[in-house]
Amino acid sequence: MAKLNEGISQIKKGSALETMYNRLLTGMEQASHETLPDFTGSDYVDGYVVNEEKINLEIHEYENITRKNSAYLLANTIISSLSSEEGGGSGTGGFVSINGDSMAGLLKALYGFTAGDNGIKILDVYQTSESNPQERKNIVSINGELHLPTHGLYINGCNVISYDNDIIALNGDVICSGYIRLGDLEISKDGISYQGNEFYHSGNSNKEDVNWTMKDGTLAGDLSVKGTSTFQSGITALHGVDLGFDNTSVLSISAKRLAQLTGDLNIVTGGIKFDGNYNRENETSSILKTKRAKTLFFSLPFFSQKKRLFFPMFGELERI
Repeated sequence: MAKLNEGISQIKKGSALETMYNRLLTGMEQASHETLPDFTGSDYVDGYVVNEEKINLEIHEYENITRKNSAYLLANTIISSLSSEEGGGSGTGGFVSINGDSMAGLLKALYGFTAGDNGIKILDVYQTSESNPQERKNIVSINGELHLPTHGLYINGCNVISYDNDIIALNGDVICSGYIRLGDLEISKDGISYQGNEFYHSGNSNKEDVNWTMKDGTLAGDLSVKGTSTFQSGITALHGVDLGFDNTSVLSISAKRLAQLTGDLNIVTGGIKFDGNYNRENETSSILKTKRAKTLFFSLPFFSQKKRLFFPMFGELERI
């Protein structure tokens, strides 16, 4: 007694196996209704003489037709199940030849994919195997060179890197945690340097705790110095001078050939020369000089006699 295969009841609904099984079952049921002709009829038996040659030809034709129908049924079922092409057709549908072939439809490989050439793996698509699915990473590994066209690298829909006429363009902001080296020029989180010499810029020079050394400098605005200024050569100021102490002006030059003293002039030694000389008769004595405490001496060449003048406010004033 025939027994039904237990696997038939376990076929998954909607699966390719169910589709193939149903197609084959339908085709076989249709084939079971085909019968051989009645070989006892007058077409095959003449009295007591049987036309065996004709009967054999009929049987051979029957077997040939049933073989072809079975082959078509099997091929059409497989092709239609895998490619969803009703009635077969001239294409091979879901089959890809092991010796090389091309696909005209969609390829889905959602459980890993590996590709290469000449027996060497070049591309590998996989997911890491952490126990927590949230920690797994999707990896695309390339063992070889990745060749891209002019505008070939897109991230999140944006063309971040492009190449045209030997120029590489980075489209967007670039954040680097290491350093960038262009020949002898190096850029890092610590600054910019060229051949080991640091570049000064607003980030590391516009600060009160950074020293600065330079050769020549030109200022278009104002110069403000908080500390002491030491000049090791002459100073030229031909557009005005304002000198003082404790934020109070004492000596200023604000007009042509005019020096204005706002305060006292204390001459400890020496004197005041006019036109490079103290006087014309005796260059060793000044027109105005101090000699002793509270005494101010004037050398006046146009006076022939010595006269002493007393100024009770400042002391005595003596003409030589």
